[in-house]
Amino acid sequence: MTTELWRVADVAQRLKVSTLTVWRLVKRGTLPVVAIGRSRRFRPEDVERLVQANTLRRPARPAENAQKRPVETREGFGPTCEPSEEENPRRESRSDTRVPLDTTRGRHGGA
Repeated sequence: MTTELWRVADVAQRLKVSTLTVWRLVKRGTLPVVAIGRSRRFRPEDVERLVQANTLRRPARPAENAQKRPVETREGFGPTCEPSEEENPRRESRSDTRVPLDTTRGRHGGA
């Protein structure tokens, strides 16, 4: 029985990632590794299984005549999700909170 084993560089090249990313996958337990003495090798079928397990499937497009779900809105809230001024009387307008600038003093507040 002949089993091909890949080095970390081969796996990184196949996945188009860095070797550090491959070692992170091993550390997380996402990618199995074969230990041979002090070296580590990877089975190609394990790498392919990882690719298949992480392949994102594109959801089917809804039919054009399908009804869209209504968007839920809360009364009194606009696009910025803040209550209107009539509904929140404690909120002061910004023009009421501004302090006039004292221009009679010098630049550094001295006389």
